Amino acid sequence: RANLLLSSWVCLLLGSGFILGMGAYAIGTPLAVGGIILHILAIVSPLGTDGMTDVQIQHWAPDADPMPPGAGEKIMFRVDTTLDEPIQTTVLCGACGTLTRGNGPRPASYICPSCGVELWEEE
Repeated sequence: RANLLLSSWVCLLLGSGFILGMGAYAIGTPLAVGGIILHILAIVSPLGTDGMTDVQIQHWAPDADPMPPGAGEKIMFRVDTTLDEPIQTTVLCGACGTLTRGNGPRPASYICPSCGVELWEEE
């Protein structure tokens, strides 16, 4: 909805600028009419409040699928940590596709419990 509203104002301003500034009615008129149509569409479109609930956000996890090898044939992995309480971390092993959920922030080192591959170790 916001994109439609912004686009409508841009079209209206450009259209009226072409008409008033340069007298280019062939360019300015379609732009201004398009801006009016976009503005009407922005007003009548729904707000789009179909976001996630708090429960859905707390239980969200990435898809547990194996990932392709990274640069230099290294094993890729994905780490997601929540910012709000309770802080939880999910680790997705790219080699086997195992998704592990844990409480607290990202650990200093991690070995996949399924395939035994060390994904990282901080120095």
